[in-house]
Amino acid sequence: MILSPLIVFCAILALLYTMANRGGRSSKPNQSRPNTRSTDKKEALIPQGALSSQDFDSNSSPSDSTSGELTMGALLHMFNQLQSSFKALHDEFTELKGVNKLLQKTANDQHRDIIRLHQELDDLQQYGRRENVCFSNVKFDERDPTLSPMNQVITLCDGIGVEVTESDLVDVHPLPARKGMAKRIIARFKDRKLGQKVLTSRKNTKHIDPAKKKKLAADPARGFGIQPNITPARSALLSQAKTLVNQQGFNATWVDIKTGAILFKRRPGDRPAVIRSTGDLVAICSDFVPNEHFFSVCKDDLFDVFNPRDNDFSG
Repeated sequence: MILSPLIVFCAILALLYTMANRGGRSSKPNQSRPNTRSTDKKEALIPQGALSSQDFDSNSSPSDSTSGELTMGALLHMFNQLQSSFKALHDEFTELKGVNKLLQKTANDQHRDIIRLHQELDDLQQYGRRENVCFSNVKFDERDPTLSPMNQVITLCDGIGVEVTESDLVDVHPLPARKGMAKRIIARFKDRKLGQKVLTSRKNTKHIDPAKKKKLAADPARGFGIQPNITPARSALLSQAKTLVNQQGFNATWVDIKTGAILFKRRPGDRPAVIRSTGDLVAICSDFVPNEHFFSVCKDDLFDVFNPRDNDFSG
């Protein structure tokens, strides 16, 4: 059973009153005892230190006591003051708690809006990359016209069965090398469909004549890479998806050639799911613990008032 604060306060005040009266009597050991032979029988029955009607006056203050002892009225006065202060503090705390919840909800809503803006910006950036195709493990030398990036890309496309001329390309140039990897080449096609045809024919790189491959490949022992050009954020998200596939033994993950979207398949017969954020990967496998979140907010970074059902930022 839980005692109410009022009962607890009353018990404390009664204890204080008792202790005060005992202390008052012990401090006056030589005080003469009351005359118990008084003709007033009613007064004779009241021992010293007992309560009078004045002691129960709730309007009295600690200064009302003439004997220096705490009276019940003084204790009640103190209790009323404490109760009033407690109510004021409780009301203020309740108001601040409501303001705090509102601020927490606003912060969570802003998290969601920022993430949606990041996704929309990434979509715009990816839209401008649809005509681009990236080539890796291609040998080139910008000082040698026969080994120029433009000439090598045209030769490689011819080797996989896609006819590409210099007039089909807007520009071809090398990309900065990644750490521990060879330089890549990026080619921008005038016709998006021609670039997509090159991507769909990339499996044919396995059938390139070995003599031609020796002239084309930076490392003949390795195969050629032909990939769609995706944004850095999507590339990092794709890396997380590949990690999840390897850790949990799921079927596959890849980039859609036409849209640049990241697709994920748990089992061979499943319909591919579009991965828009790290949160989508966590939803697929709750045991997946990413080092960084892309296009989503880690649950620990949100306030408790956040509704998990609102974690869908796909719009």
